[in-house]
Amino acid sequence: MQQRFFNILEDVSSKFQELLEKENRFLIFSSYSPDSLSSLTLLIDYLRNFECETHVVFLQDLNKEKVNSLFGKDGYDENVWIFLDTGSIFINDLRKNAKNSNKKIFIFDHHGIISKDINLDNVYQINPNILGINGSLDISTSTIVYLTLRNIGYDGLSFLSLVGPISEFQDNKEFVGINKTVLDDLISNEIVELEKGLKLYSIKRPLYRALSMSFEIYLPNVTGSDEKSLEFLKSINISKHATISYSELEEEEKKKLISEVIKIRVKYDLSYDNIVGDIVKIKDQNNIKDIREISYIFYSSALGKKSNVIGYFLGNKNLFDELNNNLVALRNQIANSIYNIINEKWKIEKGDITIIEIPGGSIKKESLLFLSNVLSYNKLLKTRVILLLQKIENKYVGSLRINGYIVKKELYNVLYSLYEKNLISINFLDPIGGFTVDEDKLNEVIKNLKISLRQEGIII
Repeated sequence: MQQRFFNILEDVSSKFQELLEKENRFLIFSSYSPDSLSSLTLLIDYLRNFECETHVVFLQDLNKEKVNSLFGKDGYDENVWIFLDTGSIFINDLRKNAKNSNKKIFIFDHHGIISKDINLDNVYQINPNILGINGSLDISTSTIVYLTLRNIGYDGLSFLSLVGPISEFQDNKEFVGINKTVLDDLISNEIVELEKGLKLYSIKRPLYRALSMSFEIYLPNVTGSDEKSLEFLKSINISKHATISYSELEEEEKKKLISEVIKIRVKYDLSYDNIVGDIVKIKDQNNIKDIREISYIFYSSALGKKSNVIGYFLGNKNLFDELNNNLVALRNQIANSIYNIINEKWKIEKGDITIIEIPGGSIKKESLLFLSNVLSYNKLLKTRVILLLQKIENKYVGSLRINGYIVKKELYNVLYSLYEKNLISINFLDPIGGFTVDEDKLNEVIKNLKISLRQEGIII
């Protein structure tokens, strides 16, 4: 299956290069996810070597009517469109409109599929699920985009290809599938190196800060606070090393830290199977030394000017302080949200679907993606399905997860059923499980959501 997919990528790369050699105008549609933003950075880094006009649109939400409007008189007139980390869910609507247009549309996506056609009506769907490759674990959009560009000579910011897999916690204990193929390629070309260790936000930042930022190995009463992290390190007699990095600890000290982290996770009935795994270190970056830290930076970039994270990796290192400020803001929002959810400070409806209504202003809607991923990956709630809702004016922004998973085929199927019934818009603040619904349709959406979840066998 891998080789067949690589063959498809070679064909797409050739078509892409043909379009570059002509006077085409490119339009890139990006979501807010780290997978999409890192893919966008790779694309812009490649395209800036050519004399082609390129524009970027950060999508908010799309329903059927809005998809149609992209092609209307007030739509976009660029003739090459690229959708990153989205597109497969509304591919039929794209094809209906693209069929009689002069546009070539490329969809780079690793979420579920509703069509197995790769090339039909001017739309190229580059989605590994078509060939039975597991888009939830084996590959991400940044991996796909990197491989496509590598076929036509790109050798730039190749380490960004792994941001997608790590940001969506695909690595678990280690990389698998095409992600592993790409990782091995980067190691053989001496771009990254690998070691096993505690999956901290960063292995190069001060240890107390790394612990306070590390939501992938969430520790109650520690994660989210520098002070609590320092207290924890003092309690296990590693406080004298609090300001040095994890990578500078002695091996025995690393083992002790891992053991203490496990104890806390066990105390709060949290799994500890995946707290140790692959740490991918970058060889030639000055400020940032590992991919997990980069993925956190891409997550937090949605809280500021999204182009800044792209500008940073394209060479403007003066943007680092602003990106770091966004990161601290994200940490504070997520830590406060988890506290309010666990302690039931917010309105929560429990059951097979736990519905959490987040008060407006308590967290930015751009943080819902990361909050959903953290809650689900750590299984912080005893439920089958998590639904976050935040009211903004006369609409609700929703973020849906099947507990214990990030990307999941059944989740995609549920969203598609709601989209096809014109009940929701797909929301790109969270391209995994995000949607927007009119306030007066919320009850109908929840009713249909439960029906679809039962049909998918997720709830009884």
